[in-house]
Amino acid sequence: MNGMKIFGTVLVVAVMVFMIGSIAQAQQYPGILDNQWFKVKVSLKGYEIDGETVLGKGAGGGTVYLRMTYDDGGTYWIRTCTQDDYDDNKWHRVDDNQILMADIYGAVYPQVWDFDGTPILFYNGQSTYNAYPTLYTKITADGPTLKKATISTVSCAVWADLLDSGHYITGSCTISGSTIPASKVATTVPADCL
Repeated sequence: MNGMKIFGTVLVVAVMVFMIGSIAQAQQYPGILDNQWFKVKVSLKGYEIDGETVLGKGAGGGTVYLRMTYDDGGTYWIRTCTQDDYDDNKWHRVDDNQILMADIYGAVYPQVWDFDGTPILFYNGQSTYNAYPTLYTKITADGPTLKKATISTVSCAVWADLLDSGHYITGSCTISGSTIPASKVATTVPADCL
């Protein structure tokens, strides 16, 4: 009898993995966010740690620009552009963030983007922030033509390396914002980000 229970459990898990994989691959317009800019608010809170000592609570946040680029291999590349911690006129790009289509769920909109342990990196000239989000992505489209998209966090953990002090922060984060209309990108997105 135990052998049948184990077989049944393995069969159910295999069917679920197959169904989830099929749903992720069956997206109607997988590159609909290609070359789209988002203006988002990022906030972080957690605890600052020095070696084995918890120094206390830490928090922060600000506006970040994101650019989505889709490649035919089934990957979205995400550029982050974060304002410098000390110079408001300077912005820092990180170009190598990614999410695979296999980790984006929802054949039709809305979608859930599960970064599955792969961080989105933000760098402000002094510190590197590794956000591990699951995003709810609401997309309004007319067929393959995007009208508007918004993102917000379902869950998000953060680990930050505070380079100037040698400390780090661990905690939670939120990310939320919407697409910037193509006609406003040149006047909205800072030149360092383009």
